[in-house]
Amino acid sequence: MSPARRENPHAAKAGSSGLKDFLDQMRKKRMVEILAGFVGGGWLVYEIVHWVLVVHYHLPEKLLDITIITLVGTLLGTLTWRWFAGRERPGKLKPELILIPLIFLITIVLDINLLLRLKEPAQEPVSTPIWKNSLAVLPFVDLSPQKDQEYFCDGMTEEIIGQLSRIRELKVISRTSVVRYRNTQKSIKEIAGELGVANILEGSIRREGDMIRVSAQLINAENGFHLWSDKYDRRLSGVFAIQDEISQAIATALKLKLSLESVEALRAGRPDNMKLYEAYLQGMYFINSRYVVTYREEDFIKALEMFEAAREIDPGYAQTYLGIAWAYWHKYSLTVRQEDLDQVVSYGEKAYQLDPEYAGSNLARGFNHFLRGEYDQAFEKYRIAFEKSPNNHMICTAIGYSLSEIGLFETAIPFFLKSIELAPFYIFSRTILATCYRGLGEFKKSELYLREALNLNPQNPFCLGHLARHMIQAGRYEEAEKLLAELQRVEPDFWVLPEYKAQLYAARGEKEKALALSTGSTVYSLLGMKDEAIAAMQKEMSEGTFYPYLRLINDPCLKMLRGDPRFEQMVSRAKQIHEELLKKYGNYF
Repeated sequence: MSPARRENPHAAKAGSSGLKDFLDQMRKKRMVEILAGFVGGGWLVYEIVHWVLVVHYHLPEKLLDITIITLVGTLLGTLTWRWFAGRERPGKLKPELILIPLIFLITIVLDINLLLRLKEPAQEPVSTPIWKNSLAVLPFVDLSPQKDQEYFCDGMTEEIIGQLSRIRELKVISRTSVVRYRNTQKSIKEIAGELGVANILEGSIRREGDMIRVSAQLINAENGFHLWSDKYDRRLSGVFAIQDEISQAIATALKLKLSLESVEALRAGRPDNMKLYEAYLQGMYFINSRYVVTYREEDFIKALEMFEAAREIDPGYAQTYLGIAWAYWHKYSLTVRQEDLDQVVSYGEKAYQLDPEYAGSNLARGFNHFLRGEYDQAFEKYRIAFEKSPNNHMICTAIGYSLSEIGLFETAIPFFLKSIELAPFYIFSRTILATCYRGLGEFKKSELYLREALNLNPQNPFCLGHLARHMIQAGRYEEAEKLLAELQRVEPDFWVLPEYKAQLYAARGEKEKALALSTGSTVYSLLGMKDEAIAAMQKEMSEGTFYPYLRLINDPCLKMLRGDPRFEQMVSRAKQIHEELLKKYGNYF
C-alpha cells in the first residue's frame, strides 16, 4: 500500500471518540427524551388547535401555521438550552445567551407576521371579471294616469337589461337587484355605491291608451353628469324600437359596441302581438316582483293566469313556457314536490322545441338533461346558453348550481361570484355559494355569505334553514335553535325543518327527540350510532342520494364515521368519482 493510501489509526480513533462523546452528551442531557416529548406533546397541541379552534369555532386556519412555528421555535430553544447547560466556561461568552434569544425573536416575528395577516381577505379561487364599464338600469317609473303600468315598466327595464348584458365587457346589474329601488328616496350616488356601478339609467313611462311616452337619462353616478338623455313619443307597437334605440344610445355613450348579432337575437324572440306581450309581462311581474319575494300562493296563481292568457293568444311563443317553468321552479324550491319539478321539466322542454336558438331555452334543456343525470348533454346546452348570454346572472347561477350538485364546489364558485356581482341582491346565489365553501371546509366564508343572504331578507326560509344547519355544524346550538324557531314561525311546513330540528336534538344528545323526527345518516352520526349511520347512508346512496367526496371529508357532522373501514370505502369510491367529474367538467367553460 502506498504512503498516500495508508490509514491514520490516530485520526480514526479521534473520529470514533468524537462521535462517542456526542452520543454520550445526547444521553446525559436526555435530548432524545426531550425530542420525543415535544413530538408527542406538539402533536396533541396541534390537534386541539385544529379540532377545537379551527373546526369547531371556525377561527382562521392560519392559527395552525402559528402553532407549528411556535412549537418548532420552543423545541429549538429548549434543545439549545439543554445542550449548553452545565458547561463551565469562565471568562467566555456563553453561546446559549445569544442563540436562545435569537431563536425566540425569530419565532415571535414570524408569529406576529401571521397574526397581522389573519384579517386579510382570503383570495378567491379566481379573479372576478374585469369590466370596461358598469351600469344599473333602475325600474322605470309609472307616470300613467291610472298608475297601473308597473308590469309594463318592469318589462321595459328587463328588455334593456337583456340587450345591454350581451355586451361582454359591460357589467349590467340584473332586474332582481334593481327592483328594490323602485320609489326609493336614495340618491343616485348611494344606489351606485350599493350596486357597485359607475353609471345609472333611470326613466319613466306614461301610457294613455295606445300611446306611450318614454323618457330616459344616463347619469354618471360620481359627478351626477348626464351622459345622455332622450324622450320618445310612440304608439304601443313601437315599444321595441324604443328599447333598441335606448340600448344603442347607452352603448355609444359608454364607448361600447352592441353587436348586430345581439340585437337580432333579441328581436327574434319578440312577439308580433302586443296583447300577447303584455300578458307575458304581467306573468313575469307576478313571479319576479311578487312571488319570489313573498311566496304567497295568490301571486303564483295570478302569474299562471297571465301566462295562460298569453298561451291562448299565441301557443307558439316560447318565452311563455319558460315563464311557467320559472314559476314552477320557485314553487318546487319551497315544496320539493315531484309534480312541481315535473312541470319545470315539461314546460322547459316545450320552450326548447319552439325556440332552440334562444339562450333561455338552451338553459332549460340543459337543466332537464342534468336532472336525468345526462351531464355531457347538460353542460353542452349550458355552454351554448352561456355563450349567447354571458352576463345573464341566472345562467351563471344555473351552471354554478349544477356544478355544486355534483360536488365540484371550487369550479362552481366563480359562477356564483359573477352572479352575485351581476345580481347583488339575489339570495339564492349567496346561499348556494355558502354551501360550496362549506363543502370545501372553509366554514368562515360560508357563514359570511349566509349572514349576507339573511341580512337581505331576514324572513327568507332558505336563509334561515341554511344558517341554522351551519350553526349545528359549528356547535353553536343556541343560535341554531333561535333560527329554527324563526323558521318555524315564518314557514311552519318548510320541508327541511323536521330534519334540521332532528340534527339539533342529535347534536345535543337528545336521542329520542331526534329519532322521532328523522332516521337519516347525519342524525345517527351526530348521536354516535356508527352502524346505523353507515347503514342509513348506504340505503340513501342506493336510492339515489349523492354524497360528494368533499362533503364526506369535510362535514363535521360525519366526524364520528371517519376511520371506519366501511365509511372509508365510501370515501375512496367518492374520491374516484370526484376525480372523474373534475377531469371532465372542471375546465369545461
